[in-house]
Amino acid sequence: MAKKVDKSMLTKAQLRLSKANLDTINMYRSNPCVACRDLLGIQLLDYQAVILQQSWIAENVVWLLTRNGGKTVLAAIYMMLDQLLFPERELWILGTNGKQSKKLYSYVERLGTNTIKSFGDLPDIYFKEIKRTNSVGSGFGHDASGHRVKLMNESYIKTLNDNPDGNRGERGSTFFDEASFIPEKSIVAVEPYSAQDTSFQSSIDPDFDQRALTKKRPLQRIYFSSAGDKTCYFYQKYVEFSKRMIAGDTRYFVADITIDIPLEPTIRGKKCGALLSKSVLSQALATNPTKAMREFYNKWDVDGGDDQIIKSSTMNNNSTFQLPEMIPDFTEGEKVKYGIFYDPAAIADNAVVLIGKFIYNSDIGWYGKVVNMVNFKDLTDTKGNRQKTYPEQIEELRSLIVRYNDSDVEYENIHKVGIDAGTGGGGILYGHTLIMDYQDKYTKMNHRGITDKELFADKQYEYPNAYPILRMIEPTKWKPIMSPRLVELMNLGLIHFPKEYNNSGHLDIEADNDEGFVRRNLSQDEQLALMNIDICKEEAKMIHRFKLGNERYTYKLRSDMQNNMHDDRFYTLLMFADELYTLRDNDAMNKGRSKKTKDRTILSLFN
Repeated sequence: MAKKVDKSMLTKAQLRLSKANLDTINMYRSNPCVACRDLLGIQLLDYQAVILQQSWIAENVVWLLTRNGGKTVLAAIYMMLDQLLFPERELWILGTNGKQSKKLYSYVERLGTNTIKSFGDLPDIYFKEIKRTNSVGSGFGHDASGHRVKLMNESYIKTLNDNPDGNRGERGSTFFDEASFIPEKSIVAVEPYSAQDTSFQSSIDPDFDQRALTKKRPLQRIYFSSAGDKTCYFYQKYVEFSKRMIAGDTRYFVADITIDIPLEPTIRGKKCGALLSKSVLSQALATNPTKAMREFYNKWDVDGGDDQIIKSSTMNNNSTFQLPEMIPDFTEGEKVKYGIFYDPAAIADNAVVLIGKFIYNSDIGWYGKVVNMVNFKDLTDTKGNRQKTYPEQIEELRSLIVRYNDSDVEYENIHKVGIDAGTGGGGILYGHTLIMDYQDKYTKMNHRGITDKELFADKQYEYPNAYPILRMIEPTKWKPIMSPRLVELMNLGLIHFPKEYNNSGHLDIEADNDEGFVRRNLSQDEQLALMNIDICKEEAKMIHRFKLGNERYTYKLRSDMQNNMHDDRFYTLLMFADELYTLRDNDAMNKGRSKKTKDRTILSLFN
């Protein structure tokens, strides 16, 4: 601990300067928005300034902020100011997983090293305060156990991993990033250690008087996210803190900001440029209205009860940082195969193709990833209602099969092609066409047809060249069988999806050397894939189980959504899940071991 300065050793000029410095520091500590402008060189939007100022004096904080509301940048600014203005502060970041925690840390690093172009040329006050172990490097640590940056005043920021037991005993103010999607057990494990009284001290000195001690800045718990569903832990905090704030308890603060405010933001009361264009919002509302209302207007998803087959929390747990795959990638796992699953349609519904990836790992067996999803919409139709014609859809489907096989050996890397054989989309007709040999429209190379050897057994002599990887699936018969299988695989964490896409045109992907994140611009096809996968996830969460009697069930959209949403994408997911289930079943029988993963989930391998 630093020794007290003997005032008798200072000149009057030095005393005046010391007092002036102390007054300045105290002014900044009481006015974080001024400190943000003077020390970091950042002028906040008015609503951000209100959030910062009100959160500064509360111990329990919730930010329910719309997508594109700037919550991650605001959290990074908040941490940097707290770290600069108060000595020996410990600030922790807990995200949905280790990568999410590091993403917020990367914003602190980019602000500290002045590499965010939208902020212009920032002063280097924070950067000069960083404590470095050597003269090389920025001082931002990237240790695998937790990224960390420490200042000269011994305050530091550190990321926590998503292992609840590994975080026990950590003490400090905690920032819960994307709190809607953090498992409750992870938050509960950390919360008690950010509730410590930092001013508490004890001594055996008989003259010690705790009341005479200077009160330290209290630890804080700041939960921030867009809305999730009402079963998540973040929603409980939102409700509890709101009630306490309304009752006048200054230890609690809640900000509930919908997209209406960032669409028309102000700085010092004057209008400035919007953070999101209205056209992007309109597109989101038209493409995926359920997700858009949740993310932009803070409309919480309602829990569907026991009959909702896939909960939002389960879907979130199965969503990881991954790019869509426009071409196959065989480097992941010990074995890799692809599956193409198609729900055809002519006019009313969507003609959707899901590309699923089957990956074998010796520890847990086969697991799957949804890596692409294509909707055969006719892009020349300005109203967006017309599907491609039957011949066009056949051509595109065959090209997808060729692309993901990516081998001179016919169908070497394609495990299965599944097609809905229901009469509504004319699926059986597709089977009759696919059995014939063909020339790929893009490569101009000739290929063998494909067949369902059971359904088209009578055609095997007429088309002996057809390869037996096709499966025509009759939905009325198979949907009640496939749905429980999907639920089992989802609960085991064996089907992965990309995380929700925010329509920004890019994704921040963790760098290979663990040195933060790199921004990856997305092609139009990649963006469409992510949008379609997001809609698939929304459809899956809206599917409910309805009892028919005699222990029989049907699976379909929730009653109030049947006229507002399709389930085509969900059905392709069912076909993918059923093939994965069969692969795992066959593998279990071959090896004489259970198909279920005991006491662990495959997701732990990716976080």
